[in-house]
Amino acid sequence: MSIPVLITGAAGRMGSTLVRMVRKADDLHLAGVVERQDMTGALGGIGCPVENDISLLLTKVSGATIIDFTAPAASIANAEAAAAKGATHVSGTTGFSAEERGRLESRALKTPLFWSPNMSIGVNVLLKVLPELAKLLGNEYDVEMMEIHHNKKKDAPSG
Repeated sequence: MSIPVLITGAAGRMGSTLVRMVRKADDLHLAGVVERQDMTGALGGIGCPVENDISLLLTKVSGATIIDFTAPAASIANAEAAAAKGATHVSGTTGFSAEERGRLESRALKTPLFWSPNMSIGVNVLLKVLPELAKLLGNEYDVEMMEIHHNKKKDAPSG
């Protein structure tokens, strides 16, 4: 049995990568994609339903998992739709304000929601070991980190 997946922002850099990855996975099924009205033309021939409102797809696909790497406002709307329909929501969206994060957290009380501002394995390993590294180095060292992205990254620094 494969898991039906809905990708939001499917014409974007991360969205199109996710579409390719879901298509290659044996246990996932690309059940639909969401994109802004002005971007749906970029998705011609994708072979699944294309909508500009996640709620429309959620009425057609039960048991779906939404994968969302969009903008904060869109991600909040996606989380609200997921909570209303009992869908699972995975979000890698960055740039939330404190108020938006609170709204996202309240949706997590109603439906399975996984949010991580950085899905990079390397960054998450660093987050785990950094406190110990700082403790071991002590005050004798000044540690500096740089975040480097492609030149199309909308919210840098991110996460």
